Amino acid sequence: MNNTYHSPAEIIRQFLKDKGIGTLVDDDPKSKLWNMFVSFMPDGPKVEHDLITLNDTIGSDFGRIMKTGRYVSKPGVQIQVRAMDFNVGWRKLKEISCALDEAKDETVNITDKDAVVHNYTILTLSRTSPPAPIGTEQGTNRREMYTVNYLATLKEN
Repeated sequence: MNNTYHSPAEIIRQFLKDKGIGTLVDDDPKSKLWNMFVSFMPDGPKVEHDLITLNDTIGSDFGRIMKTGRYVSKPGVQIQVRAMDFNVGWRKLKEISCALDEAKDETVNITDKDAVVHNYTILTLSRTSPPAPIGTEQGTNRREMYTVNYLATLKEN
Protein backbone atom coordinates (compact mmCIF):
# COMPACT_ATOMS: atom_id res chain seq x y z
CA MET A 1 0.00 0.00 0.00
CA ASN A 2 1.29 3.47 -0.82
CA ASN A 3 1.53 5.41 2.42
CA THR A 4 3.66 8.29 1.17
CA TYR A 5 2.89 11.94 1.92
CA HIS A 6 3.20 12.86 -1.76
CA SER A 7 1.50 10.99 -4.60
CA PRO A 8 3.61 8.66 -6.76
CA ALA A 9 3.19 11.07 -9.70
CA GLU A 10 4.62 13.93 -7.60
CA ILE A 11 7.60 11.80 -6.54
CA ILE A 12 8.37 10.73 -10.10
CA ARG A 13 7.95 14.31 -11.34
CA GLN A 14 10.60 15.41 -8.83
CA PHE A 15 12.87 12.56 -9.98
CA LEU A 16 12.53 13.69 -13.61
CA LYS A 17 13.26 17.29 -12.56
CA ASP A 18 16.36 16.15 -10.66
CA LYS A 19 17.52 14.35 -13.83
CA GLY A 20 17.09 17.56 -15.86
CA ILE A 21 14.33 16.07 -18.06
CA GLY A 22 11.64 18.61 -17.17
CA THR A 23 11.00 21.73 -15.12
CA LEU A 24 8.46 22.84 -12.53
CA VAL A 25 6.53 26.04 -13.17
CA ASP A 26 6.67 26.81 -9.43
CA ASP A 27 10.48 26.86 -9.58
CA ASP A 28 10.73 29.05 -12.68
CA PRO A 29 7.48 30.58 -13.99
CA LYS A 30 9.29 31.89 -17.10
CA SER A 31 10.71 28.50 -18.08
CA LYS A 32 9.55 27.17 -21.41
CA LEU A 33 11.53 23.94 -21.25
CA TRP A 34 9.23 20.94 -20.80
CA ASN A 35 7.16 22.07 -17.84
CA MET A 36 5.74 19.14 -15.85
CA PHE A 37 2.30 18.96 -14.25
CA VAL A 38 0.52 16.43 -12.02
CA SER A 39 -3.07 15.36 -12.75
CA PHE A 40 -3.86 17.95 -15.40
CA MET A 41 -2.67 19.17 -18.77
CA PRO A 42 -3.07 22.94 -18.96
CA ASP A 43 -4.07 24.76 -22.09
CA GLY A 44 -4.47 28.37 -23.11
CA PRO A 45 -2.72 31.17 -24.95
CA LYS A 46 0.06 31.51 -22.35
CA VAL A 47 0.73 27.78 -21.93
CA GLU A 48 3.62 26.16 -23.75
CA HIS A 49 2.68 23.47 -26.25
CA ASP A 50 5.51 21.10 -25.28
CA LEU A 51 4.88 19.73 -21.79
CA ILE A 52 4.75 16.63 -19.61
CA THR A 53 1.86 15.44 -17.43
CA LEU A 54 2.07 12.73 -14.77
CA ASN A 55 -1.12 11.04 -13.57
CA ASP A 56 -1.66 8.65 -10.69
CA THR A 57 -3.45 5.60 -12.05
CA ILE A 58 -4.69 2.23 -10.87
CA GLY A 59 -1.78 0.10 -9.82
CA SER A 60 -1.58 -3.55 -8.95
CA ASP A 61 -2.33 -5.37 -5.69
CA PHE A 62 -0.07 -8.29 -4.88
CA GLY A 63 -1.79 -9.45 -1.70
CA ARG A 64 -0.55 -9.79 1.85
CA ILE A 65 2.68 -11.26 3.17
CA MET A 66 1.44 -13.99 5.51
CA LYS A 67 4.41 -13.87 7.88
CA THR A 68 4.23 -10.11 8.52
CA GLY A 69 0.67 -9.24 7.51
CA ARG A 70 2.04 -6.41 5.38
CA TYR A 71 -0.09 -5.66 2.33
CA VAL A 72 1.82 -5.29 -0.96
CA SER A 73 0.58 -2.89 -3.62
CA LYS A 74 2.29 -0.95 -6.39
CA PRO A 75 0.68 2.33 -7.47
CA GLY A 76 0.41 3.14 -11.16
CA VAL A 77 1.70 6.26 -12.89
CA GLN A 78 1.01 7.39 -16.44
CA ILE A 79 3.32 9.85 -18.17
CA GLN A 80 1.92 11.88 -21.06
CA VAL A 81 3.93 14.08 -23.39
CA ARG A 82 2.42 16.77 -25.62
CA ALA A 83 4.49 18.32 -28.40
CA MET A 84 4.02 20.42 -31.51
CA ASP A 85 6.49 18.27 -33.47
CA PHE A 86 6.04 14.49 -33.73
CA ASN A 87 9.76 13.62 -33.54
CA VAL A 88 10.50 16.05 -30.71
CA GLY A 89 7.70 14.53 -28.61
CA TRP A 90 8.76 10.98 -29.43
CA ARG A 91 12.36 11.68 -28.40
CA LYS A 92 11.20 13.29 -25.14
CA LEU A 93 9.04 10.26 -24.28
CA LYS A 94 11.96 7.92 -25.04
CA GLU A 95 14.24 10.05 -22.81
CA ILE A 96 11.71 9.80 -19.97
CA SER A 97 11.28 6.04 -20.50
CA CYS A 98 15.03 5.44 -20.44
CA ALA A 99 15.42 7.39 -17.18
CA LEU A 100 12.52 5.57 -15.51
CA ASP A 101 13.61 2.14 -16.81
CA GLU A 102 17.05 2.67 -15.23
CA ALA A 103 15.74 3.98 -11.89
CA LYS A 104 16.74 1.78 -8.97
CA ASP A 105 17.20 2.83 -5.36
CA GLU A 106 16.96 6.51 -6.31
CA THR A 107 16.66 9.10 -3.54
CA VAL A 108 14.14 11.89 -4.12
CA ASN A 109 13.62 14.87 -1.81
CA ILE A 110 10.53 17.08 -2.02
CA THR A 111 10.24 20.28 -0.01
CA ASP A 112 6.62 21.19 0.60
CA LYS A 113 5.22 24.72 0.92
CA ASP A 114 5.87 24.69 4.71
CA ALA A 115 9.58 24.01 4.07
CA VAL A 116 9.28 20.43 5.34
CA VAL A 117 11.51 18.06 3.40
CA HIS A 118 10.12 14.62 2.59
CA ASN A 119 12.62 11.96 1.58
CA TYR A 120 11.67 9.05 -0.68
CA THR A 121 13.38 6.13 -2.32
CA ILE A 122 12.24 4.90 -5.71
CA LEU A 123 13.04 1.23 -5.31
CA THR A 124 11.95 0.23 -8.81
CA LEU A 125 9.75 1.37 -11.67
CA SER A 126 8.26 -1.35 -13.87
CA ARG A 127 7.00 -0.35 -17.29
CA THR A 128 3.60 -1.88 -18.06
CA SER A 129 3.30 -0.65 -21.63
CA PRO A 130 5.73 0.45 -24.32
CA PRO A 131 6.03 4.16 -25.11
CA ALA A 132 3.32 4.94 -27.63
CA PRO A 133 2.06 7.83 -29.75
CA ILE A 134 -1.69 8.24 -29.22
CA GLY A 135 -2.43 10.74 -32.00
CA THR A 136 -3.17 14.42 -32.03
CA GLU A 137 -4.74 16.13 -29.05
CA GLN A 138 -8.53 16.24 -29.23
CA GLY A 139 -9.84 19.58 -30.38
CA THR A 140 -6.61 20.37 -32.20
CA ASN A 141 -4.96 19.11 -35.34
CA ARG A 142 -1.50 20.17 -34.43
CA ARG A 143 -0.29 18.86 -31.04
CA GLU A 144 0.95 15.28 -30.86
CA MET A 145 0.32 13.13 -27.77
CA TYR A 146 2.36 10.22 -26.34
CA THR A 147 2.03 8.02 -23.28
CA VAL A 148 3.79 5.35 -21.21
CA ASN A 149 2.71 3.59 -17.99
CA TYR A 150 4.60 2.33 -14.94
CA LEU A 151 4.10 0.56 -11.63
CA ALA A 152 6.11 2.12 -8.82
CA THR A 153 7.75 0.63 -5.76
CA LEU A 154 8.30 3.59 -3.42
CA LYS A 155 9.35 4.07 0.17
CA GLU A 156 9.17 7.16 2.37
CA ASN A 157 12.38 7.37 4.42
